[in-house]
Amino acid sequence: REAYPAHPLVAAELARVLAKAGQTQESCTAAAAAIKTALAAGTGPVGVELFVEFAPVRHRLDLQAPTLEALGRILLQRNSLDDALWCFNLLARLGGDATKVQKGLIAVAEGAVRAGNTGRAVEVFDLLLSQYPDSPFASYVEDAKSRL
Repeated sequence: REAYPAHPLVAAELARVLAKAGQTQESCTAAAAAIKTALAAGTGPVGVELFVEFAPVRHRLDLQAPTLEALGRILLQRNSLDDALWCFNLLARLGGDATKVQKGLIAVAEGAVRAGNTGRAVEVFDLLLSQYPDSPFASYVEDAKSRL
């Protein structure tokens, strides 16, 4: 028997119940499992909702690279740029695929431009270039920055 429920809604509710009971570490473990379960089951909104609910303790969620990437992409689609940036930054720190991280960071920066926040876009582009100085996307990023 698995330690956590396989149904995304049940898994998410277990995490919430544990959090309400004050069992922070157990709830974070359950939330990470529920987010992974929800994304794998094609119920991304359930995973995103739980991720947002656990924002104050998200640094304690043990999210693996594939989950972070999928979560980041869904958050980008929702224009939740800061949350998406958090996912791609953690993905980079975990040694995730550099190309996927860089594409994610570029998407966050482009989302910031569309939202009219060019200062934030420049920050994200600069972050990308500082983390990946030999990036194959460096010329694209520099060109994008010059147009802001």
